[in-house]
Amino acid sequence: MNFIEDISTKHLSNLDSPAIITNENNLTYRELIKEVKKTAASLIELNIHRMKPVAVLSDNNKDFIILVLALWMIDAVPAPINTRLTQKEVEELINISDIIVYPTLDMNEKQEIPMILLESLAMEKPIIITDIPPLNEILKSNCGIKIGKGDFYKLSQEILNLKNNKKRRLKIGKNGRKMVVKYFNIIKIAREYEKLYSSI
Repeated sequence: MNFIEDISTKHLSNLDSPAIITNENNLTYRELIKEVKKTAASLIELNIHRMKPVAVLSDNNKDFIILVLALWMIDAVPAPINTRLTQKEVEELINISDIIVYPTLDMNEKQEIPMILLESLAMEKPIIITDIPPLNEILKSNCGIKIGKGDFYKLSQEILNLKNNKKRRLKIGKNGRKMVVKYFNIIKIAREYEKLYSSI
């Protein structure tokens, strides 16, 4: 019996009671099981199989819990990555990656674009992000792919599509580099601030 089957059995008479409680929203056992099964199916499509280690870089949130439970469900091995990596270590991880995936469900009212995405774009890596603000603002330059909030099936399909299409990956990556140089160049930003302060 796997972990999800164990939960289902133990809470069979009370599946609508809270399983995860966060500041943003709660998940019942029924909703948790549904999300975990959906995520597990997507992982299987990505050829993640029994005893395969999977690196997980995530904040401490419900997405992390769902992903780890889904990996356990298919008997894969979650390997959480230290979120306190040095800048050099982060750059090395980006450099050896073909695709950067940032499927967050909620930016928690943050308005800034995460630095990891800008660094990935600068290194010509295609990104896959959730279609929520402000993340979707950076895709106007055709430098990545957006997916619907919680659409794990499309996420798995887009990862496979990019994985199997090197030409498309390279093209999207180059577009990302151009976008970062054009809009997030530190010298240009400094000049814009200088103009702003001069006009006050």
